[in-house]
Amino acid sequence: MNILEISPYLYLEAGNGGLFRSTGKGMHQTRIIDTWELIYVDSGTLHMAENGIPFRVQAGQTLLLAPGRLHGGTQPYDQDLTFYWFHFTLHPGNNQNTPYSSAKKWSFPQQTTITAPDRMRELAQLFLADQEISPHDPVRSSLMLLLILRELQRPNQ
Repeated sequence: MNILEISPYLYLEAGNGGLFRSTGKGMHQTRIIDTWELIYVDSGTLHMAENGIPFRVQAGQTLLLAPGRLHGGTQPYDQDLTFYWFHFTLHPGNNQNTPYSSAKKWSFPQQTTITAPDRMRELAQLFLADQEISPHDPVRSSLMLLLILRELQRPNQ
């Protein structure tokens, strides 16, 4: 007998994620995708542009790339560059009559410095490990991605 039933109000759906380790060759491809992409640079510097706006993303920083916009590398990869990347989709739902419809919305800058990089790395690694173990569990991956996004808002300590 079930004693608890819940319906999580998730308006974010995590896609795939990964860890990129540079060999010092190549450059991020230029493309337009239909999902959001969060990049967290763990070491080195990533040189990107979105719709012609350049970004220099250093270790400990994130970059959010919006769907439907042209993005790509502006310089070859650094030899010591490593970054985590996560694709996700937002679904309409915050306008529905739910207990969360009047909740304060989270907002995120396009580029930010993470105040707890060890925690961010830990969450990114956990997301990737869980993606391997439970590849067909969108609720798990979406909840984990929400934790990763929440790190973008962690106040300075």
